[in-house]
Amino acid sequence: MRFIRIIFLIVMAFQTFAQGGWKKKYFFQNDSFSVAYNSIETPTGDFIIVGLTSDTADNYSPNRLTLIGTDHNGNLLWKKSYGDSTTRYANISNNNVFDNSGFYQTVSLGEISLLIKFNYNGDTLWQKKYYANYPSDYLTIMNLTRSVDGGFLMTGVYDGVFMLDERCLVMKTDKFGNELWRKISGIVNVNSIIGHSIIQDSATKTIIVTGSTFDINNSCGWLNRYSYIRFMDSLGTLKFVTSYNKDNGGGPFNKVIQLKDGNFLTGGENVTMGPIYTSPFLVKFDIQGNVIWFREYRDTSEYNHIDHFYELPNNDIVVTSLFDNNYYFRKLLYVRLNKDGWIKEKKYIGTPNFQDTLSNYNSEKATSLHPTKDGGFILTTSFPSINVFWNTENHPYSVIKLDANGCDTALSACSQNLYVNIQESNLGIEPDLSIYPNPSAEILNIEANIYFSNKFEIVIQDLQGKTLDRYNIHNGSKLSINTSIYPPGLYIVQLESEGKRLSSKKLSIYR
Repeated sequence: MRFIRIIFLIVMAFQTFAQGGWKKKYFFQNDSFSVAYNSIETPTGDFIIVGLTSDTADNYSPNRLTLIGTDHNGNLLWKKSYGDSTTRYANISNNNVFDNSGFYQTVSLGEISLLIKFNYNGDTLWQKKYYANYPSDYLTIMNLTRSVDGGFLMTGVYDGVFMLDERCLVMKTDKFGNELWRKISGIVNVNSIIGHSIIQDSATKTIIVTGSTFDINNSCGWLNRYSYIRFMDSLGTLKFVTSYNKDNGGGPFNKVIQLKDGNFLTGGENVTMGPIYTSPFLVKFDIQGNVIWFREYRDTSEYNHIDHFYELPNNDIVVTSLFDNNYYFRKLLYVRLNKDGWIKEKKYIGTPNFQDTLSNYNSEKATSLHPTKDGGFILTTSFPSINVFWNTENHPYSVIKLDANGCDTALSACSQNLYVNIQESNLGIEPDLSIYPNPSAEILNIEANIYFSNKFEIVIQDLQGKTLDRYNIHNGSKLSINTSIYPPGLYIVQLESEGKRLSSKKLSIYR
């Protein structure tokens, strides 16, 4: 009998201290389409979800700015909407800027963008309006952060009717939202340059903006898309621009964070084959834009994309990403990396996405990821329409609460979907060889990630197969070689281990 009681107490303790997380979806009356963009934890441990809803009560469907409040378990407490039939909100930032009295949110309405301060009951405390320079121009703020002086920095896109292109927007305000300056800049022969995320280095006051560009000669809209990083001084003057995409370009740098060691982390995806085959990557870089490490996470799926990431107190990195195996059936992943970007564990979270019959959603995407006081995370997710024939339900607000173990349900159920030591399961996957910049004039950086060896060689050959040089390189390290010693032309950079060719890249050297 005593043994039975001990077992019962152990089970009760496990259920008490291993609660796991939860998932909630919120459907609204007279709403045809909802998108939740951001979630905020209040000082009392409750949550506020911010997004757009489409009210069809008056036979018109403008986008309303809608806030809902929940308790710490996600149970709905209140709902407040802003806007009317003459107001059509278009974009909401997914930032996490708050203080003791409330939180700050940007929202765009075409030629006008707003910075609004709300209290934790969803009431407006104040708002500031930012107008486009000319009528019919569009000013869209996509991200907001605190500046080192206590004010705000914003980035987004400015679409000018006389510019014939979209340009990167950077704005600076004081702590009350009063605009101090704005910078609108483009790139020659590029018809779109968008700022997705912004941060300011506390030591040097350098402003870093990450985003994406589209080539003006692009005929198909995707293959010539590139991510970029803009480095600016404290007054918004451009210092330099860099990009870490490889041969075929790729998706945007949606986010940038500063790590505890003072360096920075951003991520995107590289196009590997055709317009929809992509592999996500993260890059850690310093304030001069130098790469510290570059990790590309290849798999057997077609479309992979990193949405958000966060550094834990122990320097591990939590990542949310999309994963699929035929483009239409996407899964939301929680991935945990060590400080050097190597995968430690991953698991599926959110809607099962065609793994059972409970959901008609074909894709779930994380729109925000923020830490919570209990060591977990609050995720806001949305359901983009890829195949409308599968979407028979209205799109709700969707929120996922993860515990400190990354579980979105009871811990015992979550552990069944847990994959540990992913590197061990990657045997047979094509080695990852990265070379940049390519074409190269003076210096070529080489990185190689391989899952079944720790030491190998980089071989430089001409097009006739003649070996010109050999360099030793270790798994996960970076090698920089001087390409000025080679005549201009085409070369082969080859990865070898124990005399066997593992991967190769074509290199162009110019003067």
